[in-house]
Amino acid sequence: MNLRMPSFSSHRSLYADAVLALLRPVARFCVRHALTLQDLINLSKHAFIEAGVETLTSQGETVNVSRLSVLTGVHRADTDRIYKNREKPSSDPKDVLGRAIIQWASDHRFLNEAGRPKVLSCDTPKSEFYRLVEKITTTIHPGTVLFELERNGLAKRTPKGLKMLGRVQSMRGDSKKAYQSAGRQIGALLDAIDENLLPEERPDNLHIMTEFDNIYKEDIPKIREFLVRQGRFFHRKIRRFLSKFDADTTPSKSKKNADAGGNVMVVSLGYSAPYQPKKAQ
Repeated sequence: MNLRMPSFSSHRSLYADAVLALLRPVARFCVRHALTLQDLINLSKHAFIEAGVETLTSQGETVNVSRLSVLTGVHRADTDRIYKNREKPSSDPKDVLGRAIIQWASDHRFLNEAGRPKVLSCDTPKSEFYRLVEKITTTIHPGTVLFELERNGLAKRTPKGLKMLGRVQSMRGDSKKAYQSAGRQIGALLDAIDENLLPEERPDNLHIMTEFDNIYKEDIPKIREFLVRQGRFFHRKIRRFLSKFDADTTPSKSKKNADAGGNVMVVSLGYSAPYQPKKAQ
């Protein structure tokens, strides 16, 4: 029996349909925020160049304007301009805060006997807090992380040392950070779907959706509150589980020569609409 393999054109058509499905919410977002098609085209050129650089670098290939132009289809003049003027990655202290909190709440070296984050010494380079920060970043000074934790209300100094106040960072009011995080999450979703579609036998990436489309509108607020509570509980369990396998939070002597650096991302989203807050009596 002859098996007919999908042609290049059929694959291209499939991926084009997928991109159209992805672009529809992007287009709605653009229209909602007064961004035009021309804005999207210009931004897409930057995104294509970034993706091209990432692809060539991951394959060990030399990155230059000619290769990027051929790979992405962006005109050479635009490629030259965008590639030469691209922003270099920078370390933002705010991006380290979440990792510092997770390290603090997960690493047994920074927990008390009850398994809760302990108050850390923080006044000298040899203090517990400095050691904690040095495990997650070598580019940002621990003093800067300490300042940001205090400024964001996530920790405070006490006579006994630094005490954790909060574990969840809100992005409310920080539009740039919120949308950058959304971009990472969408990228992870696409990578997970791509991998789940591969024919090889392997455990699937988690990808589950639950939807009800005839909910009583007056119950939406209480449903939102329920989902947030359950989401926090779920992620506490996930963090406790994953920390057992993380080389930073739980170094293992038996795995001293084992490869680390694997990435696990678990994202929870509950969206319910329309939201109608109760009117004041």
